[in-house]
Amino acid sequence: MMMADTGSTPPDRDMDPVDVDNDKDGVVSAQAFVDAALEWMGAPYRHQGRAVHGADCAFMVEVGRRLGIPIAWVCDATNYVGPNGTLEGHLDEHLERALPGGRIVPGMIGLFWIPRNRHRQPGQQGYGRGPQHLALFVDVAGELGMLHTHNKMDGTGSVVRHRADARWLERMQCAYRVPGVEY
Repeated sequence: MMMADTGSTPPDRDMDPVDVDNDKDGVVSAQAFVDAALEWMGAPYRHQGRAVHGADCAFMVEVGRRLGIPIAWVCDATNYVGPNGTLEGHLDEHLERALPGGRIVPGMIGLFWIPRNRHRQPGQQGYGRGPQHLALFVDVAGELGMLHTHNKMDGTGSVVRHRADARWLERMQCAYRVPGVEY
């Protein structure tokens, strides 16, 4: 069984800031955000990791930091929860929640429920204590896709990209726009 890294040391970083042409200070295009995140494809899973040699689903925090986006919404190695004790509360405090039924575009971040039992639905007992997985929306062959860390039950996995199919979209709690990203 894989144990969580609960140390208070900051996550390791092994990449230099990305040089991006910004027409506004601290603002990048959604495409630049996605392109920088795609460099993480294949990075191995590591709980609370923020480096290409080990990342979890919040790796896009480090992507934003490297792009110079003012990241007030940092979910670091010791803080995944907001004032109400949830990741959703933390994101609501620092990101801009997209309107329900609104258009989801590449560069936005989705918050998802992850089942602990594959036969459960969101809100049912055994589904988990709340939405707890992040993915960056990207383009996959002209369709809405996801870039996220896929953690297998044995603790292995990596950053992957695939279509945002119905199975994933029905697990989505909400989507967010990131301040500093121009959509």
